[in-house]
Formats: sequence, structure tokens, C-alpha cells
Amino acid sequence: MSTARGQSESLNGIQYLRGVAALMVVVHHARHYYGTVPTWSNFGSAGVDIFFIISGFIMVHATRNFDPALNRRLQALDFFARRAIRIIPLYWLALLIQNRHTLRRGTTDPSVAYDFAFIPRFSESYPGEIYPSLIVGWTLNFEIFFYILFGASIIFGSRKYLVLVCTILLLVTVGQIWKLDSAPWRIWTGSMLGEFALGVGVYIVFAQKKWVPHTNISAALLVVGFILLALPNGPVPRLIADGTISALIVWSGLHVGRALKPQKILTILGDASYSIYLTHVFVLPYCYKIFNRLNLSEPTPTNIVFVLAACVIACSIVGVIIYYVVEKPLLKKMTALWRHIGQPSQSALARKASQPSA
Repeated sequence: MSTARGQSESLNGIQYLRGVAALMVVVHHARHYYGTVPTWSNFGSAGVDIFFIISGFIMVHATRNFDPALNRRLQALDFFARRAIRIIPLYWLALLIQNRHTLRRGTTDPSVAYDFAFIPRFSESYPGEIYPSLIVGWTLNFEIFFYILFGASIIFGSRKYLVLVCTILLLVTVGQIWKLDSAPWRIWTGSMLGEFALGVGVYIVFAQKKWVPHTNISAALLVVGFILLALPNGPVPRLIADGTISALIVWSGLHVGRALKPQKILTILGDASYSIYLTHVFVLPYCYKIFNRLNLSEPTPTNIVFVLAACVIACSIVGVIIYYVVEKPLLKKMTALWRHIGQPSQSALARKASQPSA
């Protein structure tokens, strides 16, 4: 078995959890068909927390071969470019679709420009909430800010992860002390920002391989983690409640994933998780229209199970199609373009590496 293949297989758990997290969010939003049901768990919303932990993990894994002896600014630039290619094009396309009617009429709210720039703003449709026009984009405001912090930390070379985690913890601490009525401030110092730092910690612990639990223990921890996510947090902050539990889920999921045979469906869902996440808000309204025609609006146990299952299946199918038809080709073309544009930077790094040390 080659090294590359071994590394890929060791991260199967991450791939599977991506798909699971996306479907958790779908379930969370699909519940809205029945309005507010106080007895329902907010379990699905924790899919976002799992995403944030995975993001922190993956960013460390993706930059593990960065060399502090080479030009750190060029490496930071390469990091920014690749993350922008991964996140921005599909999100901007979704934003354009979301605002297509007002754009056509020329009546678009100027503040929509903030959405394209990933600047948090208060929502006009949901007073007091910090949502862009495409509601699910609120998580991307966190993501992009984390990428900025991560890319900047590369400048510090071998101390980058220490600087990154300390910066995040400082921001979260300051945000808890000074609660300003500013949308950017509330996001950029929000407690959920700390979940990215937890993801960095999960990678460091996992990579050291000091304790590799038995598969059965990992599976038990994984199940316990998901059960705990389904319980109400009460007064406990989300970072401490859902964040730490999500970190446990990702860590144990990594070990379970290594023991499992490749799961094709979960792999595909993991690949398409970003497309599923962005597009499910467009799919659900059409599902609701069909449910109304089928007279499924009464929240009986049978109806609820059918509605949630149908929403998961429909959103998964659309998301996978969008991934293969739009996201994957777009990512391929944009990556090739960056390789062409960034060739001088890569050549500079190669020349630097070939020079003998003093």
C-alpha cells in the first residue's frame, strides 16, 4: 500500500462525517415544514459544529507539508487562493440565484454586497439574526474569517498553529467580555470560532498516534457523541457543549473510518456535502409543495418520518448532481487557472528550495 493511499484511507472518517453533517443540517431545516415543535431536538443544527471541527482539522492536514524555510508569504498566498477557489465560486453562484429576482428588477438591497464580501450583517427578514441573503451563508462568514487567520499564521513558520490557536482563543475571550452590537464583531469574536481551534487540536492528537483506541471503543464513543448532540445544551455555551462533543465525534469517527471498508455512498455524499449544504434551501420549498398536495401537513409520526426522509433523499440527489455538473468542473478549471497564474510563485519556491543553505 502506497503512502498516499494510506493517508487517504486514514481520513475516510472525515469524508463520511462531511456527508453526515450536511444531511443533519438538511433535517434541521426540513423540520420547518411543521413549524415550531418544542419537543423536537435541535440535533441537526450541530452538523455545523461538526463542519467547523472538520475544517480546522483539514486546514492543518492540507498545510502539513508547508516548509517554514521557504517563502512563507508565497505559501500563505497559495493557501488563500486554494481556499477561495474551493469556497467562493459556488457560493457566489448560489447568492446570484437567491437574489435573481431583485437583481433582474434592479431593486437589490445594497447590503447584499456585504454577502459577496463575506462581511456579517444583520438580517432584515430575521430581526436580530446575523444572516446573509442566503441564510446558510452565515457559516461561511465564520469559515472565511478562519481562513484569513490561518493564512496569516503561516507567516510565523513552525509556530503557526500556536499563534493561530492563541489568536482564536483571544478573540473568543474578548468577544465574551465586550459584547458589542456589531454583526462583524459578534461573528469574528463568536464562541463558535473556537471550534476551528478544537479541529486543529483534533488533528494534532490524531497525527501523534499516541493512543489509537480499539475500533469498538471508537464506535461506542461515536454513538455516545451523537446521542449527546441530541440533548439540549441548556445554559452551557455552544462551544463547550456542541463543540467539544463534535470534536469527540470527529476524532472517534477518524478511527472508525480507518476500520471500515470504503463506503461508496458516504464517499459521494462527502464529496457533495458543500453542494448539498448550499442547495438544499432551494430544494426544500419544492418538497413542501409536494407534501401539501399529498396532505402530509399533519405532524403525525408517520408523516414526520416520511417528510424528513424524502427531504434528505431529494436534497442529496440535487446536491450530488450539482457537485458533478457544476462544483467539480468549476473547481477543476479554477484550480488549473491558479496553477497557471501562480506558476511564478511556485517556481520561486522551487528555486528557494534548491538553493544550498548558508
